[in-house]
Amino acid sequence: EEVVASIWAEVLRCDRVSSSDNFFDLGGHSLMATQVVSRIREHFRVELAMRVLFEKPTVQGVSQAVEAAQALGEESDSAILPVSRDAYRAGRT
Repeated sequence: EEVVASIWAEVLRCDRVSSSDNFFDLGGHSLMATQVVSRIREHFRVELAMRVLFEKPTVQGVSQAVEAAQALGEESDSAILPVSRDAYRAGRT
């Protein structure tokens, strides 16, 4: 929760965020949500759908979703991989 709270504080430009604070009540919006999800992906190396932030808009809710993703081994590999033109044309992307 501490890491998620610090990510929110940075994105929202708040001094302090508690575990029960609502992201959208603090001034968050969809563009900021994208930043939060991206930073969570970078820090925790898990893939977290942006809808999670809309469904569970508290630090506690998002932290639980991160822990669940980690437990399921839903690691994020955000690297962009090259695909040959032949494979793309054949629909093997």
